[in-house]
Amino acid sequence: ALGGVNRARNWFSYPAGKALNAARTAGMLGGAAQAILFAPAHWAGLLAEFLGKYGVAFTHLPVEGEGRVCVMLNQGSKETVINTDLDMHPSPKLAARMLGLVLKAAEKPGFIVCSGSLPPTMGDSRFRGLLKVASSGSARLVLDVTGARLRTGILFRPWLIKPNLYEFRALVGRTAQSVSGLLAAA
Repeated sequence: ALGGVNRARNWFSYPAGKALNAARTAGMLGGAAQAILFAPAHWAGLLAEFLGKYGVAFTHLPVEGEGRVCVMLNQGSKETVINTDLDMHPSPKLAARMLGLVLKAAEKPGFIVCSGSLPPTMGDSRFRGLLKVASSGSARLVLDVTGARLRTGILFRPWLIKPNLYEFRALVGRTAQSVSGLLAAA
């Protein structure tokens, strides 16, 4: 209850988010998934255990700071989600390493899925650079990002975008309530 001390009956912790969920799903479906991610150094073992269950290879780019914490409070059929902001600070050298890994992946047939949140310290110019590299080869670019990054990403002609309804409405500047309305807005 609000205003009081609340104690959880159960809790668990695991790595998640759009990017890891996409890689995990690809692995579960038998795809050769490779995740390239910034994460705190102390997450290495946790990531290896979690992604290993799904056959996902990964390159961990260890950063100073902490990852996003998402707390989900469930009471009956009601759920409240509380997200913290990212507090990661990849160095320019580490950001360049990520670009090199993405360039190598872009040269091969397959998909590059750009999803989730990048650290706020990776501004718009770095994001555009990442998309330029990701769309430079034979791999197909898939975007699952929000807001300004989605609008920027479309300029790189991705093979697929995956906005949710809220993101789609913001993108096209219209409100649609039905599938036919969404298609007309597209």
